[in-house]
Amino acid sequence: MKVSAAQVRAARGLLDISQQELADLSKVSLRTIVQFERGSKPASESILQALKLSLE
Repeated sequence: MKVSAAQVRAARGLLDISQQELADLSKVSLRTIVQFERGSKPASESILQALKLSLE
């Protein structure tokens, strides 16, 4: 299942974690998360999986 930028932002909000905290948890760079959430850069399947697992 694809994870959208809006879903990542919403999940972070529900968990009350920052982009930096998500980057630390997922081992995905902060810059990549920022660009993905802004919609300026699509994320690879491996990055989406890492974000999804970290948010679960």
